Amino acid sequence: MGRLRLINPKTAKLTQQRRNDIVYGWNDDSSRQRLQLVFEFKKISRQKVDRDHYLRENGLVRFVGDIYARKQASAAMVGILLDPEPLVVPLLRDALGDVALGTLLRLRPCSQGRPY
Repeated sequence: MGRLRLINPKTAKLTQQRRNDIVYGWNDDSSRQRLQLVFEFKKISRQKVDRDHYLRENGLVRFVGDIYARKQASAAMVGILLDPEPLVVPLLRDALGDVALGTLLRLRPCSQGRPY
């Protein structure tokens, strides 16, 4: 697990500290090429409070705009379904259709018009 630390450059004090759930790292023999793939996991059920936790400030919004996988080409936010898929995923898709949330998450429409 990787630890993420933010330090205030003016005071040199630690302002935030978080950890990644899983970090997969790779580098070539010369150590000139380095890759880290960061995985973050959130439990999610059909309940609105869980969807909001997964999608909003404590979930994807923070994941997209925060310090996770800083300077890395890829990262993954994984939802662990606590209820059957048909009871959770359609509600998530509907929530992702919200324009304000889509803006926060930097979503773009795919060819069918749904956000990705």
